[in-house]
Amino acid sequence: MMTIIMRDGKQYNGSPLNIIKDMKHFAFYAKGFSIPEYIRSVVQGAAKWEGKHLVVTGETEDELALSLVEEMIRVGLANRGICMRCANDNA
Repeated sequence: MMTIIMRDGKQYNGSPLNIIKDMKHFAFYAKGFSIPEYIRSVVQGAAKWEGKHLVVTGETEDELALSLVEEMIRVGLANRGICMRCANDNA
């Protein structure tokens, strides 16, 4: 379980795949996209609109999602956050 905070302040919690699924849900243009198609669109958008080169690798949706989340953090499109619900669950 992880938490990321996007530059616009949106926060996503869960496994990397759940985070990407949540992001996809809010991307109106991506409604008919598969997870790999959505990830490709995020990579292309980051290059086109942000000038950020994301290197996403993997074969499965889980691997691709983890790679995308790590890359977004690496280039500064997202930051690691603290999942307060997760911390409370462990108390």
